[in-house]
Amino acid sequence: MRTFKRTLAFTAASFLVIAAVHYLAPTTADAQGIDHLKCYKVKDPVRLKGPKPSWLDLTGVDGRTEQCRIVGGFRLVCVPVHKEVTAPIERKLDGKFEEFVPVPSDDLSEEDKLCYKIRCLSSGAADRDVTDQFGSRTVSKPKPFLLCGPIHCTSAETSCAGRCVGLQSDPGNCGACANECANGQSCDGGVCG
Repeated sequence: MRTFKRTLAFTAASFLVIAAVHYLAPTTADAQGIDHLKCYKVKDPVRLKGPKPSWLDLTGVDGRTEQCRIVGGFRLVCVPVHKEVTAPIERKLDGKFEEFVPVPSDDLSEEDKLCYKIRCLSSGAADRDVTDQFGSRTVSKPKPFLLCGPIHCTSAETSCAGRCVGLQSDPGNCGACANECANGQSCDGGVCG
């Protein structure tokens, strides 16, 4: 069984903020670098049930293990995107809002994720100093909230740059990854035309 890294509430909050400001543009993103996840709230017919109070052991990079379970039907599908701030923004940490220019982010793993809402017996996680494109600060009261794992391609799909595509019909990956059809052409049976 694959060991998943736990995702804390402040990460989940970042996902939700990110989802509000991004647009998915794979061609632009590939050229400029993937630096965020854009998450979509989705309806999932799958419901999971196990013994209470927990049936998942989640071990983080810090070596701590928490006993958790997936709860309810809340799901997010998160896809890698490139973020670009297109208008002036202001930031408030303490005091008043001031003009602010975000710093570029590092590249992120280019694979789609499916996220499940979780409930854990205890967190015990400490407040954490973080730095991102919006500055440095301390986030407090972390509480496990989501468990996100990679989405695997179906048998009819192939993973190209972390995205599941149909090589037989995708004009951006026609017959092979990154084999783009000319403008206006479609992809049929893995051949541009």
